Amino acid sequence: AGGPDGDVAGNQILNLEKYFPNTAMLITLIDVSGVIYDPSGLDLQSLKMLFQEAKPIRFYPIDKLSEGGFLLDTKSEKKEADHIVKILCTKKVNGRLIEEWLSASDAQEIVRTFVHKTSVDVFIPAGGRPGTLNQFNVADFLDSKLKPTSKAIIEGANLYLTPEAREFLEQKGTIIIKD
Repeated sequence: AGGPDGDVAGNQILNLEKYFPNTAMLITLIDVSGVIYDPSGLDLQSLKMLFQEAKPIRFYPIDKLSEGGFLLDTKSEKKEADHIVKILCTKKVNGRLIEEWLSASDAQEIVRTFVHKTSVDVFIPAGGRPGTLNQFNVADFLDSKLKPTSKAIIEGANLYLTPEAREFLEQKGTIIIKD
């Protein structure tokens, strides 16, 4: 959680690119501009450039997405009627980039839950609001077998987890490194 234009997440991207360029795989990010996902790993060099230019993930070069990857750009929207707004989601399908306009509610569901529902070894909240993961939505951090989607959480910024969420996930076996 947190994008390349933020200081905590941006510096974490720099650390991954500098110290673990061949072993770290960053597969999803969320920031103020949307959500990006690449099952084969996002290009750390491209993310480093975004950090250096202070740009959010909506400026990630989408041609670098792997099959199954997507970029939900919440800043690119179109109005179809007075109360109908669509949000741009670009996906890599069968080797081609496809633009799909999602309903605002479908886009909001991705923004609200995707990074929590994605199974990873380590989840690093390096941006977001205090209490983003709390007693009301901590179940989003569980897979279909009710196991946490991450073995460890390295809480990098903003008290991302409430005490209730932290206790719940620790009881489920997640290692949480605070601050």
